[in-house]
Amino acid sequence: MRKKGIAFAQIAVYVESLGIETALKLVGGWGGLTLYVPGFSEPKDPLILAALGFDGAEALAHCYGCQTLRIPELDLSWYANLVRVATFKRHGFSDQETMREVGLSRDRVKELKNELAKASKNCRGPL
Repeated sequence: MRKKGIAFAQIAVYVESLGIETALKLVGGWGGLTLYVPGFSEPKDPLILAALGFDGAEALAHCYGCQTLRIPELDLSWYANLVRVATFKRHGFSDQETMREVGLSRDRVKELKNELAKASKNCRGPL
């Protein structure tokens, strides 16, 4: 893995457990910072609600409530392929279709999908 491999894996966790839109808002808003996620059944933290919206805050609390997260910094050039592959994966595209649409090799698509699969195990349950 490259130098940014740890951050890559962390963002993969957020993409798989929270969805692409919420993960990008989380990393874009708090990248490089530490964030405590309160445990609650209904999101009430005004900063989290404002940044992620109700559904995003609810997903964050479901997966990471009562935890302190170190949010990786977002480097769009590095993570763009992860987000694109995750989008196609969520919509049921085959590796061949994803490869063609994203412009990556089959091995790179499979590598990114494997990272997303490993990351999904970190969420405490289905959303």
